[in-house]
Amino acid sequence: MDIHDLLLTLAEIAATFAGMVGIMVAFTTREGKLSPSDSLRVRVIIPISIFSAFLALVPTLILSVPQLADQVWEISTSLHLAFALGLSAYIFAFELRAGQDGVKKMQGQHRNIAWVVVLGVIALNLANLSGVFGPVQSGLYAWAVALLLLCGGIVFIGLIYQKLL
Repeated sequence: MDIHDLLLTLAEIAATFAGMVGIMVAFTTREGKLSPSDSLRVRVIIPISIFSAFLALVPTLILSVPQLADQVWEISTSLHLAFALGLSAYIFAFELRAGQDGVKKMQGQHRNIAWVVVLGVIALNLANLSGVFGPVQSGLYAWAVALLLLCGGIVFIGLIYQKLL
């Protein structure tokens, strides 16, 4: 499978995932408001889904500019890393405001797993950009996109798990 086909497939999965989460939230909210824990989860899932779709399409968009074709994977990986770091800082700040007890109450075990995956995405992007594996690899970029989407899936499982129990 061509890397661009793989990234297009990931973009389709991410867009579908965002829509599914939106529908679930619409049907499960009470009185038009989300609980604080559901709000945090949705604030994580929706941006991850939307940006995963966007970041999966970035290489194709960059390739449409001939002057940037040689740097497509460096630019794409840098944007992906910036998003992962920005989202991590946003979530971390939210968790600091909620306090340690609030975070434990809101997130359960899924939080820890999601953080490990996000740190793996950041490490993978840093390793790819640093040249540890040689020139920036398109396959590693695709793995980073897929792992970040997996992180959204883990948080989604936490949301469903809380709704079912």
